[in-house]
Amino acid sequence: RAVSPPASPAPEGKTCECQVEGTVEVRSERPLNRPVVVTVFVMDAPACRDSVELFMGSPCPFRLGSVPCGSHELVIRTSTSKRFLVVAPIPTTFDCVADRLRQIRVVLEPK
Repeated sequence: RAVSPPASPAPEGKTCECQVEGTVEVRSERPLNRPVVVTVFVMDAPACRDSVELFMGSPCPFRLGSVPCGSHELVIRTSTSKRFLVVAPIPTTFDCVADRLRQIRVVLEPK
């Protein structure tokens, strides 16, 4: 596994962060039989979170906002007892680089 270079320091008085946004979708041969709320957040920065409601149709956008620079783990939770497997992104880790937009596509499949 490649090691990311250390994040460049932020200018005086500014924190080092990036913007994280993306989409969540379910890949299945059968449509969902009821809405499913999916919460996406950063493990070590749980305030960086968003929730979307999936049901029929297109992927739903999420926005985590400003995430501190460095390597992070993305956590995906569903509101239902039905189990889903995260098939993308694999791995669920991502790097946040100062003043960059990080776009992530989350794909779930029913187990």
